[in-house]
Amino acid sequence: MINLNIMLKFVSRYRKDGINGLFKNFITKIKFKYYKPNIVINKNYKATILGNYYGGKGVLDLPSLNNANIISCGLGEDASFDVEFANKYNATVVIVDPTPRAIDYYNTIIKKIKNKGKKLAKLKTENILNNSYNLSKIKEKQLILEKFALWTEKTTLNFYLPINKKHVSHSIVNFQNSYQIDDKFEHIKVNTITISEIMDKYKINKIELLKLDIEGAEIEVLEKMLLDQIYPNQICVEFDGLNFPCKKAKSDFEKIDSMLRANHYILIYYDGLADFTYLLNS
Repeated sequence: MINLNIMLKFVSRYRKDGINGLFKNFITKIKFKYYKPNIVINKNYKATILGNYYGGKGVLDLPSLNNANIISCGLGEDASFDVEFANKYNATVVIVDPTPRAIDYYNTIIKKIKNKGKKLAKLKTENILNNSYNLSKIKEKQLILEKFALWTEKTTLNFYLPINKKHVSHSIVNFQNSYQIDDKFEHIKVNTITISEIMDKYKINKIELLKLDIEGAEIEVLEKMLLDQIYPNQICVEFDGLNFPCKKAKSDFEKIDSMLRANHYILIYYDGLADFTYLLNS
């Protein structure tokens, strides 16, 4: 039987990128087999997928998530995880993303929430397939947007545009162009923010869940976070470099994975591509 998620991803890639996108996807799979990192999953835990096939993340259902304030970095044009999490746990989600299209998308969602006459909002996402978000029980204050890029320090940096302009996600580290930090690549300027700054602003003493989908910057951010002794209870992270398999992406992942394990994290979910969930095993 064909896996529904795989089929939907196939349709989405074809609609966005055409036959060339499918060919690149085939090449990526070959490279991934060659550069596949060492992945060890603890199978004693069962994660629940929150969100759709495109933006969903694996989360361990814990009582501490109820009424929590979580940090979700990287919105793009898919809020399925953020909306479902806020609904399920009556939580507040601090969303971090300075991408112009992401800001427009967030504003559209907030307008839908304010429109009390609408119980269901249909919003078009970058993956082309429409998502229906149940916004009937969500309050505007549960979804907060910080228009910054998450980074290791407060500064101003280049935010590199995706190669395919149909895509929405920008990158600080420019991983789609072999990590070349150079003004010759199309970019915008953005202000950055750190995890500790977000914690201070929203008076978060303990992060129950940190979601990172920040287009390659997760490597530097997680390393700095651990050095600062900040330990979220759960970390849902997409290692974006693994979507473009190479020696550096493999090495980067294995370095951070080793650091997380050395700080008492265990891997409880892996989607087979680039999405991982770590649990603090304290």
